[in-house]
Amino acid sequence: GIEQHRTEAILREALGETSIEGGQTLRSLTQQRDRVTVTLEGAQGTTQREARYVVGCDGAHSTVRRQLGIAFDGSAHDALECFQVN
Repeated sequence: GIEQHRTEAILREALGETSIEGGQTLRSLTQQRDRVTVTLEGAQGTTQREARYVVGCDGAHSTVRRQLGIAFDGSAHDALECFQVN
């Protein structure tokens, strides 16, 4: 496994700071042939976005994996939480 803060750091390094948004909850995901449509809920309300890809880095209880019907064959560590300290 890899801690959430490390996953986010790798993504930020590869994609750039402006490509990653936090503080939003994925409510639904629809995959088309050439794009993905997501419904997000955050402080500003509910919005829809389209992208070529969606990366689900939200652990054993991944909303992305669940929405796509992809099983998780590992084990969840519900008591384990990782925090980034700046």
